[in-house]
Formats: sequence, structure tokens, C-alpha cells
Amino acid sequence: MVEWKQIGIVLERKQKGDAQDMAHSMNLHTVAEGVETKEQLERLSAIDCDYVQGYYFAKPMPRGEFENFLKDVKK
Repeated sequence: MVEWKQIGIVLERKQKGDAQDMAHSMNLHTVAEGVETKEQLERLSAIDCDYVQGYYFAKPMPRGEFENFLKDVKK
């Protein structure tokens, strides 16, 4: 079983992934929420963010619709 730990860190543009480096040095995974643009995704990828979520990928949806969405993504 994987134990997930969550820490909240406010990232400012000038930090250039300092928080990301700190989290990784503590063997924590990082999640970026609220990703809405390709530019945001590219920046997060550049600083090695582990997971991202947001409207860029999909808007919130009911469970059944989400299950169908996952089936389509796997194809």
C-alpha cells in the first residue's frame, strides 16, 4: 500500500521549481491542480511535476461519464 502525503505550497513564478525540488528531496510526489493551458502544462513538465489535473484535460463530470471517458482514453 502506498501512503500519500500532501503538503500545500504556494508557487510563485520566481521560484522556478524550488518547491518541487524540496518535495522530491523528501520523497514526496507533487500534484498541480487547476491546469488550464498548454503553457501551464509545459512549465509543470519542465520542473518535473509528478501529476497534473485540471480543465486542460477535462471538466468535472458525473461518474458514469468519467468511466466512459477513461475507456475512450485507453483506446
